[in-house]
Amino acid sequence: GGAAGGGGGGGGGGGGAYVSPDPSVMPSRKRPATPLTAPVPPAAKVPKPPLQQDEGPSSAPLASPPAAIPRPITPASQAGKPKRFQSAYFLWLNGGGRAAIMEEQPGLKVRPTEEGGPTIGSVAGAKWKAMDSEAKAPWKAKAKEDRERYDAEMVAYNAAIPMEVDEEEEGEKEEEEE
Repeated sequence: GGAAGGGGGGGGGGGGAYVSPDPSVMPSRKRPATPLTAPVPPAAKVPKPPLQQDEGPSSAPLASPPAAIPRPITPASQAGKPKRFQSAYFLWLNGGGRAAIMEEQPGLKVRPTEEGGPTIGSVAGAKWKAMDSEAKAPWKAKAKEDRERYDAEMVAYNAAIPMEVDEEEEGEKEEEEE
């Protein structure tokens, strides 16, 4: 604002730039309307091949992921860190829920397909949601035990990590005590 600033947003350090009524004084800053790359003609586009249908359980070993996908590196500071606890749902799923669903509906896929349809995860989630609390109780008890295990292991893990103290902070504490 103010008289020197040219009003609200007209000049100075803020707002917009000065716009002359004569376009020859200051050229437009707009970018040209031409695209940076030429458009690809529709005939040059190659359609994606359809997803391969699995023919049931395969005896071939699972292929390793491509080398281009980077894997997370565990820092040395986390070596020996306890495995995180599992929820009641995942304990149920890994403890027989998935196998039972695969027996009931052998054609289910792990990941969604272009054709759509249910996946193992969606069927398992619906089945877990429909279970009554009595059926979930043993899995919730196991989850509670697993959480207690994790908490106890984390206490021991954190106790084994040496605490780093800044020399500056230690000097400040000594000054405060005097």
